[in-house]
Amino acid sequence: MAGPIWWLCWHRGRPLAELGITSSRWKQCLAISAVTGGIFLWIVLAHFGGLGPGALVPHLLANALVLWEPSFIFGWLGLQFGRALGLVPGIVLAGASQGLYHVGTCPISMVVTSALFGMLFCAVFRLTDNLLVLWPLAWASTCAMGTLIGGHLFSWSDIAAYGAAVALQLLVVVWTWRRHDLGPDGDPSAVPSERS
Repeated sequence: MAGPIWWLCWHRGRPLAELGITSSRWKQCLAISAVTGGIFLWIVLAHFGGLGPGALVPHLLANALVLWEPSFIFGWLGLQFGRALGLVPGIVLAGASQGLYHVGTCPISMVVTSALFGMLFCAVFRLTDNLLVLWPLAWASTCAMGTLIGGHLFSWSDIAAYGAAVALQLLVVVWTWRRHDLGPDGDPSAVPSERS
């Protein structure tokens, strides 16, 4: 996440909103995320409820702390592909990137499924261009389902590592926001002109 923020905000002088980090339509985004997250949570409980809350709660929390994946795949790649090639190719390429990320760690069927879900998530993201539509609510339950199907079960010890990672990422966001004197929506008139 730090790389795209450095490139876009620090090097090119653009606002964080161009990475999907915005307060625009935040209430709608959280509502959509809660509904999506609720549907996938129901699926997780229906198929993996036998693991019990002692196993599922830390697993869901660990997946909620994965910010870099939606921010990189959708906030960076999806928006960059969309700006360069158009909306539909951007969605397709971002989804394909989501699938490619899982090559080598998942069977090919899960890679294809991940790419298809990536396209769906990118399309939902592009409705608002706001990461809140995915992260953390929808992302927690959808990724929990995917990781459980893939045979991974995260524990409380994973939460410490993921929590530290997401805290560092959020510090970079806040620091960039304050340093550039930008709100999350990014006022382009407050941003230095683009550097070449």
